[in-house]
Amino acid sequence: MMIKSSLYKLMILGVLNACFFIALPGIANPETIVDSNITLDTTWTRVGSPYNVAQGVVVNPGVRLKIDPGVEVNLNSVFKIHGELIAEGTEDEGIIFTSGGIVFETDAVPSTWDNQGKYLSGSIIKYCEIRNGSGVSTQIDLDISENILESNSRGIINSGNSRIENNKILNNSIGYPGGTGSHFISGVGITNSGNSIIRGNKVDGNYGLCENYYQLDYCYGCGIYNEGNSVVIEDNSITNNILEGNHSDVTAYGAAIYNIGDSVTIKGNTIRDNATRGLGGSLGGICAGIYNLGESLNIEHNHILCNHGYGIWIEANNCKIKTNDLKNGIRIESSDSTMIKGNTITAISIFCQYSTNTLIESNTFLENAFILNDTSGAGENDRTWIIKGNSFTGNNLYTAIRNTQHAIIKSNIIRGYVDGIVNQGKATIENNEVSDNSHYGISTSVMLESFFGNNLFNNFEYDFHYTATVDQTAISNYWGTTNSSEIMDNIYDYWDDITFGKVIFEPFAVTPFTIDSDNDGLPDIIENNSCTDAFNADSDIDGIKDGVEDANHNGTFDSGETNPCNRDTDNDGMTDGWEVQYNLNPMVDDASEDADGDGYTNIEEYRGLSDPRDDNSLPKPKSMPWIPLLLLDG
Repeated sequence: MMIKSSLYKLMILGVLNACFFIALPGIANPETIVDSNITLDTTWTRVGSPYNVAQGVVVNPGVRLKIDPGVEVNLNSVFKIHGELIAEGTEDEGIIFTSGGIVFETDAVPSTWDNQGKYLSGSIIKYCEIRNGSGVSTQIDLDISENILESNSRGIINSGNSRIENNKILNNSIGYPGGTGSHFISGVGITNSGNSIIRGNKVDGNYGLCENYYQLDYCYGCGIYNEGNSVVIEDNSITNNILEGNHSDVTAYGAAIYNIGDSVTIKGNTIRDNATRGLGGSLGGICAGIYNLGESLNIEHNHILCNHGYGIWIEANNCKIKTNDLKNGIRIESSDSTMIKGNTITAISIFCQYSTNTLIESNTFLENAFILNDTSGAGENDRTWIIKGNSFTGNNLYTAIRNTQHAIIKSNIIRGYVDGIVNQGKATIENNEVSDNSHYGISTSVMLESFFGNNLFNNFEYDFHYTATVDQTAISNYWGTTNSSEIMDNIYDYWDDITFGKVIFEPFAVTPFTIDSDNDGLPDIIENNSCTDAFNADSDIDGIKDGVEDANHNGTFDSGETNPCNRDTDNDGMTDGWEVQYNLNPMVDDASEDADGDGYTNIEEYRGLSDPRDDNSLPKPKSMPWIPLLLLDG
């Protein structure tokens, strides 16, 4: 009886100890060893976590591996997926991968999405942490979202048509130790060659080291390297990425983004504090912001700030740089049909070399930012620049516009530089205001093709400095005075040095010109600092000129005015011009009213192309959108 009682007590004690061990926090579960290929549909659960995957293990074709939230996986090497991997954690409970990389092979099951981009089925990597390995590589369409990829050799390598969204790709690094052969590094954060969406990611602190003591090394796109066409790179934060070379033959391109894909959109990103470093850690390289070789690139609404080297470098055709905030330079080289429009450009330059048909329009240049058109060695007739409608504000440093080739310079406002315009090429200079510069307003060593309609005054040395050997026609300009002797005193020409031609300035304007390039009633100086377009009389295409909508011409949308940048000010579904045309109120929602009492509301008449003030005019059964006709100023 005593033996049985003792055994009973021991059994009870063992059960209690087991229960205590299971419940005790901080005691890790025994690991699950995965040492053979996954040949059947399998789920890895928290109960079996952590999983320790042996080298060479794969997910076989046609097989699904699902990993639950909260699971930890030690990969040890490359984990190849030939079937389907669903690694989908939650915002509160992720999945952790360490010490290896995940590779989706071409026979893996791709992700699918609905028309709104919502994940439906197939492989997925979401809410995972992937650290201290080689990141994620995929040759299929893959949903890679809401992950942290940190301290790997690379973050993401993608050749599928994937969605790479809202990831944190941090502090990944790769480098070559030198030796013979030519090496290159690309895309430490993200490398993409598919038709992908790269959106909302934080790409920060990634590092690429290039070194080679025998042949050239190249470093490309430490943050994002893209080869894919029609890719969208949008709303990302790309910061503090560094490409570094410790040899003088190393060349670094695009620490933030390097693109060679066509028809790519780079939009709404913050690109800041990226750097290319040369020998000994000195700043160097080609471009720390966006380096582009792809055709038809669209760069818009980005903040490109405080990067070392150029902020944007373009060597391709039909590219557009619009409405960006730039504090790094732009270089356009060997390109055709580049547009630079509506940007705010601070303390930096636009430099163009060997490029044709470049348009620089409606930009705001601040803190001595300037334009240099240096196409030395190129034919003067095939290197045309159009520089129009820009506003330049300096504090007595540099030259605002320097041209050595064929340029059309119109409707710009230039104040506060050393020189306003220095021309050494074939140029047209019309309808500009150039004033308050500390040296010359305009200086040219070549006779201008056309020179009229400019306001030139209060430039310290000369308003117009002319050193060509033939006479220059300069009639119909305003010189800040109606006194011919005073005008002559502010012109340097034959009368100062007989080896130069004469400037024929009479007759001259007796009052300043109001520069209004689109004749909408709003001066360019107002439009260049507002939402309207100085070269489009009806910026919002509502049928009313901008100068009529902005009635007090102050460049802002005020009470009692229609909005020149919103074609439907009252948001009632009817355009402002249509409402004005039919004597409705464009500032009050009157869509549901029936102005003529014919039983049809105003919005029904609008959609049906009928007159809301005529009860005999009824909506047509099948309607077409109203096409606005530009209304008269009155």
